[in-house]
Amino acid sequence: MLYLIFLFIFIDLIKCFKPNYYLILPGFGASSSDYYHMKNNMLNLGFKTNILYVERKDWLNQPTQQLKISHKMIQQKCVPQDLYGWYLDELSHEILRIKHENDQEKIILIGHSAGGWLARDFMGDGLFYVDHKPYKIKDYIEHLITLGTPHQKPKNINNDLAFGCLDYVNKKYPNNYLEDVKYTSVGGKINLVDKIKQMTPFTPSFLNYYNDKNCSIGDGLVPHSCVHLNNAVQIDLDDVHHAFDSPYFKWYGHKDIIPKWLNS
Repeated sequence: MLYLIFLFIFIDLIKCFKPNYYLILPGFGASSSDYYHMKNNMLNLGFKTNILYVERKDWLNQPTQQLKISHKMIQQKCVPQDLYGWYLDELSHEILRIKHENDQEKIILIGHSAGGWLARDFMGDGLFYVDHKPYKIKDYIEHLITLGTPHQKPKNINNDLAFGCLDYVNKKYPNNYLEDVKYTSVGGKINLVDKIKQMTPFTPSFLNYYNDKNCSIGDGLVPHSCVHLNNAVQIDLDDVHHAFDSPYFKWYGHKDIIPKWLNS
């Protein structure tokens, strides 16, 4: 009898130390292939990782020809299911597949750019659906890490390329919305004015997409002022670029940068 008790305790301990599975969620306009190097970097660091399957052409399959959706786009009143239902559906099926093939371990989502706020919508009120069957997020997702995600919409509504979707997510699922999920928001901090002056003799001028006087501080695309979720673990990374490596910057998925946010 005592042997069985110790056996059950040992099994529970194994479950507690079971490694997680990481799923990279591509950002707007990107394909899975853009993240192959990041995946390999994580695998080399010893983390089981995959990428949500997305093709670049998928982002162009928005139903803009449907009068109802077109009207909502003009009015900036879209919800993610209107334009990105295909992405959310793919994510739902991938979550079930990972759990089925990996001994039911929990998943850590890594949402890059728009992939971060799409993940927030996917987790929603704690349920997701596959073939109309509900599944509890807390049984599948342990942690959401967002990398360079614009968590706030532009002040100028005419610049909102999400056509109201992000505003919808923020109002319905603000900040770290689910108590059973850990949230981490990561943002790069580059002084773009200084960096560009180093790279070119010309004084740069910026199209201030966010109408933010601090827009020159960010990761090269997303201003630092909008990358963090309130009450989440917040990580700032100096000289880290928004997407993919260049001769001047490393990005979130670089082998030297991943350890700075992965164990948050």
